[in-house]
Amino acid sequence: MSSGMVELVPSSDTLRKIQVEYGVTGSFKDKPLAEWLRKYNPAEDEYEKVKKKIYHCTLKLKDKQL
Repeated sequence: MSSGMVELVPSSDTLRKIQVEYGVTGSFKDKPLAEWLRKYNPAEDEYEKVKKKIYHCTLKLKDKQL
C-alpha cells in the first residue's frame, strides 16, 4: 500500500474547466492546456520553465507506475 498527499488550491481552475472551453472534444486535445499555460506564462522563458516542470512530473509518475 502506498500513501500520498493531497493539496487543496483555492481559486484554481480545473482541467475540465480549461478543456471544456474547446467544446466536447476539448479533453482529447493538447491545445487547450498549452494555450492556458501560455496565457498565464506569457514570457517565453516562463512558459518553457512550466513545460519542463510538467514534463519532469510526468516522467516521475510514469516511473512510479512501472
